Amino acid sequence: MPNVNEKTLELNITHELLSLVHRFDRHAFAFGTTLTHEGHLGFDSRILSALPGLWQSGVLQYKRPYEMRHDQGHGTYWFKINNNRHHDQHHMLLHFSAGQPNTAFYVFPAFVDLTELEHYATRLLMRTYFADATDIPTIHVGAQEHYVEVLPHRLLAIVHSEEATVKMRLFESLLPLVQERKFGLPIKSLLGNARRKVPAAIRTKRARFHFMALPGPSNIHG
Repeated sequence: MPNVNEKTLELNITHELLSLVHRFDRHAFAFGTTLTHEGHLGFDSRILSALPGLWQSGVLQYKRPYEMRHDQGHGTYWFKINNNRHHDQHHMLLHFSAGQPNTAFYVFPAFVDLTELEHYATRLLMRTYFADATDIPTIHVGAQEHYVEVLPHRLLAIVHSEEATVKMRLFESLLPLVQERKFGLPIKSLLGNARRKVPAAIRTKRARFHFMALPGPSNIHG
């Protein structure tokens, strides 16, 4: 059975994610974009600028597992982070969120092939784990690719070569943050972070992120 690709995981998991959020916020939506830093904003600011000022957004960076291993009776899933062209994806997540927690997340789905994906369809979030980018200090990533071993049975991940451990979360634990508007930042703040000068070491040409935008309190039930 073919391995599942990142785009397939992103599409299906986002669908489930929004189906939960829509229970209390029917205006929530998601969109993908491309970040390019060449002296100007790396996403379509015209679209973002058209949104009401109270809209709020979080940033998701989807990853796909390239391997599943067995360790003492438990399956562990292996991912790569900072594996874009310039090995600065992690720096970009922290830059875009200005280091604020509950804003930028890695998404680690524990599905290696399409058979697993089909079996868990409509229940993919049960085996999808979220890691706050701010829980992985830049010092543990640097300007190089890193392997991340996700241990679902412990809700932990290990960033290898530095042996940094990171707490994993299910979306169920993040849902109250979304409902209470503690997930993400106001669009205005995200725009401001993106306009700030990017450190010279960050030279990303195409670092694709995924956003979830939420309306302000006055619009939630509108």
